[in-house]
Amino acid sequence: MEFSGQYLKYNEYLELGGSVAETPFNILEFEARRKIDERTFGRLKGIENIPVEVKMCVYALINTLKIFFVIFSSFN
Repeated sequence: MEFSGQYLKYNEYLELGGSVAETPFNILEFEARRKIDERTFGRLKGIENIPVEVKMCVYALINTLKIFFVIFSSFN
């Protein structure tokens, strides 16, 4: 599956110290992007140069979502 329009690329994520494998990263980045788009009313969609603040926000959301999914999956 091809993921386009990412606000944070996998190589950037790794450079920031991320440790999730690429496939889960793509899913988590997609969820983080949806949350950002919801709160910004989609104003970032289609922007070529994503601001570093947005990239850092995606990174933080990925880490938060990762923890949530780990905790949630332990209840199943």
